[in-house]
Amino acid sequence: RSASFGADWIGRGRTTSAGLTVFHNSIKNKIDFVGIKYSNIDGTDTSRGLEVYVEQYLRPQLSLRGSYTFTDGDNLIDVPQNLAEGSIRFKKDALTTYLRAKWVGNHYANIFNLDNFSMVKREEGGMFIVDLTTSFQVKNGVEVYLRIQNLFNEHYSVGGYREPGTTINGGINCLF
Repeated sequence: RSASFGADWIGRGRTTSAGLTVFHNSIKNKIDFVGIKYSNIDGTDTSRGLEVYVEQYLRPQLSLRGSYTFTDGDNLIDVPQNLAEGSIRFKKDALTTYLRAKWVGNHYANIFNLDNFSMVKREEGGMFIVDLTTSFQVKNGVEVYLRIQNLFNEHYSVGGYREPGTTINGGINCLF
């Protein structure tokens, strides 16, 4: 069972917006990895929390956005209690540039132990990641982009696996 309630506000002139959502989730017989296979877990896992965001257009082509999520509950795996993001977006004509910073608080992950083929609950440290994306619309339906993820080469793990440092990729998006 899940329930959520949210409200959004858009300011006069449509240059400022904000929103708040509260949520409550109850999951019966959750499926999780136990031993060497996936199994249903007896009981109910419950989580609850809130999400809030604010966005401000400083100019028609420049906006700032910030968001925060707080989650509390039973047996939260791969779900941080605290998550915050902030971004700056610049768009002028065919060019869009997007800088995003994301902070993830400490959280728990199930890590597979090869020594005894079992799952071990382990706390993973928080992380602060900055990504930069820029794109250019060549013509209607064709866009080229360049993305730099983990701009400052932060060392962190997800699910017990170390994530790569800075990665750079680019490409072409075509809509048909």
